[in-house]
Amino acid sequence: MTSILAKELLRQQYVLVKSSRTVVLDFLETQLKEEVFSPLDQFNGFSPGKMLLHIAGVYCHWIGNFSLKLNIDTYQDYNVSSFRVLRTLFEEADSLILTYIDEFGNNPNQVISGIISGKKMEATTLEVFTHVLTHEFHHKGQIMIMCRLLGHTPPDTDIIRF
Repeated sequence: MTSILAKELLRQQYVLVKSSRTVVLDFLETQLKEEVFSPLDQFNGFSPGKMLLHIAGVYCHWIGNFSLKLNIDTYQDYNVSSFRVLRTLFEEADSLILTYIDEFGNNPNQVISGIISGKKMEATTLEVFTHVLTHEFHHKGQIMIMCRLLGHTPPDTDIIRF
């Protein structure tokens, strides 16, 4: 696979992820409204909004800090109560991903080293990219369960939607 093809494939895959995320954000903003910030006991006091904050923070952690060696906030201590803030945090995550693809997308097997929780870690470019995407989808599923617990029927948020 040529480096241009690898970069383009990563970009296209992330466009699909963003499309699915847009469905989630639009649904939460228009249907749950302020309930999106309501903590649920079944999720250790997490709300859909706090889960979104966590997702954005993981992009900052793995893409920004671990891979790109930036020293940026991961939002874990934020008390967010605004969709505008959530959307802005994901715009920042999007920017990090594009920088990441530009820097590492030529070689999906390139090893990235860094410190995580005081331990030296190594992962390939593709592993880090896959990790943050699958992490988002894991928690997106939890957010859809939260919606049901709050009395709402969530939309289809898969990449291929019917």
